[in-house]
Amino acid sequence: MTDTFISDSIKYIGADDTTLDLFESQYKVPNGMAYNSYIILDEKVAVMDTIDKRKSEEWFNNLNATLNGRDVDYIVISHLEPDHADNIKALADKYPDAKLVLSAKAKAMLPQFFNIDNLDERCQVVAENDELSLGKHKLVFILHCIWRDCIIRRNINLKRLSHSFQISFYHHPNARIIKFFHDFFY
Repeated sequence: MTDTFISDSIKYIGADDTTLDLFESQYKVPNGMAYNSYIILDEKVAVMDTIDKRKSEEWFNNLNATLNGRDVDYIVISHLEPDHADNIKALADKYPDAKLVLSAKAKAMLPQFFNIDNLDERCQVVAENDELSLGKHKLVFILHCIWRDCIIRRNINLKRLSHSFQISFYHHPNARIIKFFHDFFY
């Protein structure tokens, strides 16, 4: 993680999994996967997706080091596939005051995967063009047209789109930075 710099306020907290040979049990990945997750540190703190449970310990270590004692205010859930969502419950349990930001469909589906206390009170369902201000960073949400649990996030400050309709990059020496550019520039 330490070799990936995005900006002073947007940090990569994902992890590489070089032991995985099949992604989603069907796609050959001879060099493994890069599970991608980011955190935006502003007046409010937002975690953008979690990662696969295979790398939970490393991900939480990355998260804790990056937070440096701060709390998580928002857990932005782009969609519920395990490579993006396996640690939602663990993160929600660790930060019980954090709001879960997600689409209406994702909220309806969430209880099928996780038993999160006070789910209705904790969810902030976003619709088309809803905004979430973190301070200097403002996220605008766009519902994905193919997978109804997916949302696309646009960071107004960066004038970039970040979306969830993607697979984590097959492991590559520059997978994390390539993935960031894919998330924020396309």
